[in-house]
Amino acid sequence: MQISRQINHTGRRHIKRSEVQIELIGRKDPPEFRASLKLDTSQLPSNADVYVEAYYKNTSQRFNFGTVAAPIEPDSLSLDKLDLSGPTLFRVKVVDNAEKVGRFGSFGRRYFTKIGRRG
Repeated sequence: MQISRQINHTGRRHIKRSEVQIELIGRKDPPEFRASLKLDTSQLPSNADVYVEAYYKNTSQRFNFGTVAAPIEPDSLSLDKLDLSGPTLFRVKVVDNAEKVGRFGSFGRRYFTKIGRRG
């Protein structure tokens, strides 16, 4: 019996699926999305920046959602710079720029194959 185990060499905190909810809205052209972030702030620096990235293949679009302590939703969540020929994937990044630590936590590979449906 083989035991598979992931080792976190980077010290980054994994952001759980329960902390992130993303909905793709395709009624508009280009499509938009909604993101609800309920991050566990107990292990994150309050001044760390929060980003949501939409991506597919070599294209990506980053949206600034404020900081851990003061989250804000951007004015536009339009996916107008993204290759929409395949499934849209999303990742959430928490980045501590204060001490040049870099990315503190991440959540990735939530994807949508059809409007409003997770794959």
